[in-house]
Amino acid sequence: DEKAHRIILSIPVLKSKSYKHGVLEKAKEMKGEFFDFVNAEEGSGAVHTAPGHGPEDYYVGQHYQLPAVSPVDDEGKFTEDAGKFCGMFVKDADKLVLEELEQKGYLLNASWIVHSYPLCWRCKSPLIYRLTRQWFLSVDEIKEKMLEENERIRWLPEFGREKFRNWLKEATDWCISRQRYWGIPLPIWVCEKCSYFELIGSAEELRKRSVEKLPKSLDLHKHVVDKIELVCPKCSGRMKRVPDILDVWFDSGIAPFASLGYPYKNKELFKALWPVDLIDESQDQIRGWFYSLMFCSVAIFGRSPYEAVAMNGWVLDEKGEKMSKSLGNIITAEDALKRIGADVIRLYYCWEVPAWEIQKFSFKTAEEIRKAMNIFWNCFSFFKTYDTGEKKKGKLSIEDKWILSKLNSLIKEVTTHLENFEFHLVGRKLVDFVCNDFSRTYIKLIRDRVSVYREDEQKFSALATLKKTLLTLAKLFAPITPFIAESIYQGLATGSVFEESWPKENEKLIDKRLEEEMEVVREVVEASLFARQQAGIKLRWPIKRVVIVSSDKRIKNAIEDCKTVLLSLCNTKEVYVVAEEPEGDFSKVERDFGLVLVDKKLTEDLKEEALIRELIRKVQEMRKEKSFNVKESISLCLKSDEKTEKILEKYAEVLKKEVGASKLEVGKLEGVHRGKLELKEISIDIAFEKVE
Repeated sequence: DEKAHRIILSIPVLKSKSYKHGVLEKAKEMKGEFFDFVNAEEGSGAVHTAPGHGPEDYYVGQHYQLPAVSPVDDEGKFTEDAGKFCGMFVKDADKLVLEELEQKGYLLNASWIVHSYPLCWRCKSPLIYRLTRQWFLSVDEIKEKMLEENERIRWLPEFGREKFRNWLKEATDWCISRQRYWGIPLPIWVCEKCSYFELIGSAEELRKRSVEKLPKSLDLHKHVVDKIELVCPKCSGRMKRVPDILDVWFDSGIAPFASLGYPYKNKELFKALWPVDLIDESQDQIRGWFYSLMFCSVAIFGRSPYEAVAMNGWVLDEKGEKMSKSLGNIITAEDALKRIGADVIRLYYCWEVPAWEIQKFSFKTAEEIRKAMNIFWNCFSFFKTYDTGEKKKGKLSIEDKWILSKLNSLIKEVTTHLENFEFHLVGRKLVDFVCNDFSRTYIKLIRDRVSVYREDEQKFSALATLKKTLLTLAKLFAPITPFIAESIYQGLATGSVFEESWPKENEKLIDKRLEEEMEVVREVVEASLFARQQAGIKLRWPIKRVVIVSSDKRIKNAIEDCKTVLLSLCNTKEVYVVAEEPEGDFSKVERDFGLVLVDKKLTEDLKEEALIRELIRKVQEMRKEKSFNVKESISLCLKSDEKTEKILEKYAEVLKKEVGASKLEVGKLEGVHRGKLELKEISIDIAFEKVE
């Protein structure tokens, strides 16, 4: 819109022109392409360019062939080129320079602005850019080969390949010299007479070329090699080492072979170890270590030094903020180790989020993982409690076949996820297996089978399956949680888990149909539990029947095949599938496959069984409180009203078996350990003591 603005003044003569610098007497005409530094919204519309004091200015100067003047010495003081300001620290001269410009009429305006500026990473003092002579490694000859190698190596995650590709494409010559004291001295000697220079390749070569005789145990630090002089092969003049040291990234770039002394020693060892299978670092190393390694390796050997690259994300606090002392949100590794332990921390980072994403650390989340580790340990303790030490085997039950199928599927999945750098999926699947498949389902199903009062085939097959599963889990957990894995392994076998081979899945034991059917079982069990809750029926109380209303053949087959498992997990006398909803007093829960019905009617027999279950739980709790182990026998006495005592006598054998009593007396109380079971309408006094 022409009416939206008004041109006050147009000065086309300034385009592609230079202005007179306060120090320079000569300036070149600037023509051709302009950079976009000029901003019409602020300032004068003219931008000062100092090619000797900043990378952007330097490149502009190179483009327009401007002289790169830098009248500042190594101490940040003006040189003689600065005239009356010679010897003055540049920041101290700021005010004086402005006054000088104003006196001579060169200053149009002076004001304060806020802008980004480089600071020392240690003391936060302002830094000064200045142009100096340095040593560079040319990138042009190897850039294409580095790009080619980048496409060949494996990136974990894959997006790292594109990031590295973009970095390689824009790579410039590498400045390898630094003006510091500590570090590897740059092995370049320059003739004082004819300026001829040479690179010295080894300590042995330096000994041979040195003017003075050098000791065999030669100290190669700066303060020593700076004094070593060579004879110039061109003019016989004296050659002295340049005072610079190597960029520390050059140290890291040659680490794979320099650390072995290659090529002067350990040649066979280097050939056996190099290139490495995997390098693992944070994502910022695309510009750092990943690059320095690639540069040096391609330049020397013509190939990448690694086969695969894995990148980790940054660790932040639970709010996603960077940890720092100033914010007061820093959590040291030492504090975390003391509070939650190494295994929990390690599993945390193989469970919470993908390894390459931002990692928000939270003790609250870590506590969830600690609980999972406790469940793993409790599974091991359960086996040790009931293990007889016998190596007998028995016929596998359906739950044994299922857990072994799930275990071998787990081996397959965990191996694949580890190889794909999907550590978060490894941790989640291991935890899910331990907590849901192994602890809450399998161990619950076999509790009666491993009772200390049983000595049959079913017990031996359950214990063998338990041990096999625990040993395999110890191996799968070992790379992530080495301490608990080693403790569990050594509690089951001799030697160390880390001397074992990585587990290999047995395809013959994987039964996908059974695994799918057990998922149906779980859905039915969860639905029945919710239906019980609606009806106010505890899980310990047996029910008459669970009815599944569904026309899905898959559901019917699963229920029929896994009936014994369902009867146990649902604590019901009957379970079956029908096509239409039957009549009766049911608590209903709807699922995708149909309805799950729990019969709410409790017969007298069911009520009696519920009473016995409550009593068994109470006595077991009392045994645990008194630190009785499962193999210790007790003498049990129970006292109640006449009707209840008749029920207790009816179920005497069941009670003795379930609570580990070698003797049961109803109607009197004898024993040092006493307690009481209080139900809605029934009260039972309990007394027992250990049988020696």
